[in-house]
Amino acid sequence: MAVADFRPVLEIEDSQFDRLQHEMTTVSRRLAWIATSIGPAAGAISVTLGPASWGLTETSSTGVLIYTYLMACLISIFFTALILRTVGQLRLVGRWDYAEPS
Repeated sequence: MAVADFRPVLEIEDSQFDRLQHEMTTVSRRLAWIATSIGPAAGAISVTLGPASWGLTETSSTGVLIYTYLMACLISIFFTALILRTVGQLRLVGRWDYAEPS
């Protein structure tokens, strides 16, 4: 695991390292709920505002429309979670970087 590779250079106790590793490798419930709330709205807005960019035309069938909206929602959920998780990890690294050594 990438976090374990940095263990020798971190001047922290084992319990602190375990907490750091847990925070770096898991997704919080709150983040999952936020991504699941924002993602579908972002996906639906994306398809609605730019249907041609999703390959939709005026003659697209209902099945294609439903499939496109579902895919847009799932993609938006994934990327929303990815962005939020990346920001969270960077903030976590920043807190550990500026923390006073014990």
